Amino acid sequence: MPSLKTFTERLKTLGWSNHNDFYKSQKNKDRVRIVLELIEEHLSGRINFEESSLEHILPDSQDNENALIGNIILLENRINQNCKDKPFREKLNFYRDSNYKMARELANRYGDKEFLPQKRTDFFSKYNI
Repeated sequence: MPSLKTFTERLKTLGWSNHNDFYKSQKNKDRVRIVLELIEEHLSGRINFEESSLEHILPDSQDNENALIGNIILLENRINQNCKDKPFREKLNFYRDSNYKMARELANRYGDKEFLPQKRTDFFSKYNI
C-alpha cells in the first residue's frame, strides 16, 4: 500500500473532462467512476450504480482544475439532467434529493461555505477503503 501522502498526490491527478484534452478519454472517466463508486459504497453500502452518471460540480469548461476528481460527483441520471448549466448553489438542492450519500453530504457541508475541489480531493484520500 502507498503512503497516505503518495496516495493523496496520485488522487489529485485523477480527473475526467469534456473540455480538457488531457482528461478527455473514456479511460479517465472510468477511473473516476470507479473511485467515486468505491467511496459511495464505503459511505452508504450502496452497490448498484446502473442509473448513475458523473456530474462536474463546478463547470468543467471554466477551469482545468474543474476536471479533477474533487470536482466530480456521482448522481442519478435524472438528477444530473436537472443540474446542467446551473450555478453551484442551485445544484445543492438537487444534491440533497439524491439517493447517494456523498451528494447529500456535499450539499450539507457546502451549503454556506465556499466549495474548493482540491480540499474535497484531500478529504477523499482520508477514506480507508
